[in-house]
Amino acid sequence: MEFLLYLLVFIFGYYTHRTFHTYTAAKTGSLIFLHSKLTALLILLRTLEQHTYIKTYGMLQLREKGASDKEIQSYRIMIENDIEFFKHQSIKNINKHIPEYLKVLEHFNNWDEAMNYIAKFKAEIPKEMTYDKKD
Repeated sequence: MEFLLYLLVFIFGYYTHRTFHTYTAAKTGSLIFLHSKLTALLILLRTLEQHTYIKTYGMLQLREKGASDKEIQSYRIMIENDIEFFKHQSIKNINKHIPEYLKVLEHFNNWDEAMNYIAKFKAEIPKEMTYDKKD
């Protein structure tokens, strides 16, 4: 009888361990996935920041070279169209490789939803990725 009790305790412990191990592994995998999406969006934001700097610098250079206001306006519209295309394609390419069963984890379909995602998880962003370091 005592042997049966030990066997039952072992079997219960084994299945309990497997259950919690599976839960912990799923939770950890989900967090890694969410952090990778957050990192990808932060990289895209940094790229857009640099692209905006280039747009402003290009407009200043055009003004210094004596370009007309219409040419500067055309340049600005062209760059803004490029930025919108970049945003659309970036979100599309991020979502393209996500399997259906992971789309329930904080999915976003456009740039505004992606920015809401970043705002929601702002506390999770490492300080190294938010501030420029002065070396």
